[in-house]
Amino acid sequence: MISYRVALWAAGILLAGLLAAFVPLTMASHDLHLSAAGATPVMALALAAAGMVVANRQSSNPIGWLLLGSGLATMLSTDAGLYVLLDYRIGHGTLPLGPAAAFWVWALWPLPFLIGTPALVLFPDGQLPTRLSRWSVRIYVATSTLWIAGQMAGPSMPSPGTRST
Repeated sequence: MISYRVALWAAGILLAGLLAAFVPLTMASHDLHLSAAGATPVMALALAAAGMVVANRQSSNPIGWLLLGSGLATMLSTDAGLYVLLDYRIGHGTLPLGPAAAFWVWALWPLPFLIGTPALVLFPDGQLPTRLSRWSVRIYVATSTLWIAGQMAGPSMPSPGTRST
């Protein structure tokens, strides 16, 4: 079993890599609009840092891990969006991992919200206070899972260069 400290270190290294990739991806894709001129990395860093502090001090509290996951997913979504712009606008679909980044942006973009939202219900101690809240979280997880499955099973992504009518 992996120690929670190893998981925190791995998440920190992954976050540092995603943050480091943000600047060159933004500059190469010539798109500051997608990244909200740097506000998204600041938000992702704040979520992940808060999650790391909570997870380090109370490793059994799910709020820390949810915030950390939400911050990582936010930064991954931002970098994937910039990579897709770089790949299909400038690279004309020839860069490696372009389809994987496009899939992430197309199907899994809401993952940061879906991961982070339960932290609100679990605040402050990481426990669900009532039976009603337990049912509401179960319904939330079920509908979120169905929504993502529907995104993946729905109409396919448009191929690069095509326009929807």
